[in-house]
Amino acid sequence: MKFSFLLIILCLFLIKKNFINSKIIFVLEHVRHGTRTPPFKENSTYTDQFGTLWEGDGELTPVGKRMHYILGINNRFKYSSLINFTRLNPKEIQIFSTNSPRTLRSLEAELHGMYLPGTGDTLSKSELPFAYPPGKEYLLDEVSEEIEFLGNSTIINGITLFPIQFYQTGKIFLNEPDNCPYMTTYRLELANRINETLTKFMKEFDGLFGDKLKEYLNRPNKDFIYTYGSLIDVTDNFICNYDNGKDLTDFIKKTGFNKTEFYEYAKKVKEFYLFHLSSDQTAGIIGATPIMTDLINYMENKINNENNITYSEPKMVIQGGHDTTLNAIEHFMNAAFEIPLEYITFGSHMYFELHKEEENNNKYIVKYYFNGRLLLEKDFNLFKEKILKTIWSEEKIHNFCFQEEENKDKDKEENKGDNDKNNNDDNKTAIITFLIITNIIFIILIGILVFLYCLNKNKNNSSDIKSNKDEKLLEDN
Repeated sequence: MKFSFLLIILCLFLIKKNFINSKIIFVLEHVRHGTRTPPFKENSTYTDQFGTLWEGDGELTPVGKRMHYILGINNRFKYSSLINFTRLNPKEIQIFSTNSPRTLRSLEAELHGMYLPGTGDTLSKSELPFAYPPGKEYLLDEVSEEIEFLGNSTIINGITLFPIQFYQTGKIFLNEPDNCPYMTTYRLELANRINETLTKFMKEFDGLFGDKLKEYLNRPNKDFIYTYGSLIDVTDNFICNYDNGKDLTDFIKKTGFNKTEFYEYAKKVKEFYLFHLSSDQTAGIIGATPIMTDLINYMENKINNENNITYSEPKMVIQGGHDTTLNAIEHFMNAAFEIPLEYITFGSHMYFELHKEEENNNKYIVKYYFNGRLLLEKDFNLFKEKILKTIWSEEKIHNFCFQEEENKDKDKEENKGDNDKNNNDDNKTAIITFLIITNIIFIILIGILVFLYCLNKNKNNSSDIKSNKDEKLLEDN
């Protein structure tokens, strides 16, 4: 009995030792948009290879909206101690998005799950008569009918409008050719480096699905499997169908494929692109450096100003992105903390939470979650140290990204120097030639003058001799 009691005490002690009471003081979320339609080219019929008719290219689907709304509900419960979700306070939360409609709409859906309808503005009876634009008497009759459904809400259901901002230049997609010109060449180098692995991967896919897929898609041959862009197109379309719950009965029936098995291989195709062709660790670190730098700045400012009542930096930052942006962060976390890379499905989300220990006011912990799973828990100072060691400086990124342009400029300068040198040499030659010719002309002129002088002097001497002879003759006579 005494032994059992001591064992219980020991267990409680160990639990207390391993369980740290803390409160969350900041969170950054980076999330991929929800399910979308395939990214068709312009002037397409919007019908994919599997017979599905889509609306628009790369647009968020209803399924995508729903998954983000649910993610917003989860945020509302999980971070209720951090954020007051009864009313939007822009000082508490900052929201950033790429300028893609699917990321914007994903964030809107998520935020509506966080700030429920009814938290928007409502009007009193005395305010309602004034809540019209100028020219009220000219509004259409249909407008008046719809206004009746508003009640005293400013907009339908009293929903909140959210101040979503676009990223500043250089805060995202830093590893794309638009921001990093050398990345085009670098990706070609990546492809050449793993060409043997890529060919092996394609052969494996071909062996499993090639013949039946060629037949179903009515392709004359299987070249499309060995053209990575075409293979991406087919498998991405299948992923869109599968993740949006589309009817794939005809495809499965005619090919005899296992739908789940084909889906897993379709994901491997996209995963191969993300992890080996679009980015490696170098490209990932370049792409994630601005985001991870901001993360450290947010957390450090929060720690330094936690007791400053005038401090207005956000408690929560939400960043909407794509699989490529999450991929960059994954590569960064792999480099810094050896966290394995994972497939980034639609709606994938990363959370970086900053916690403060309740028993130690100077102790802060960072927790990193991917799709709900805790993958890292680390002391803030150690976390910061690793991040700062991994990020690249602006100078290093610039030297990498613009090396081709700088080499061209260097070649231009060298060519300019050679041209200048050649021009200088030509100028020197011209000057020397001019001086030589001038001196020759000068010598000739001097010679002519001397000749004329001598000639004239001889004539004068002859005249003098003749005069003397004449005078002597006269004297003799």
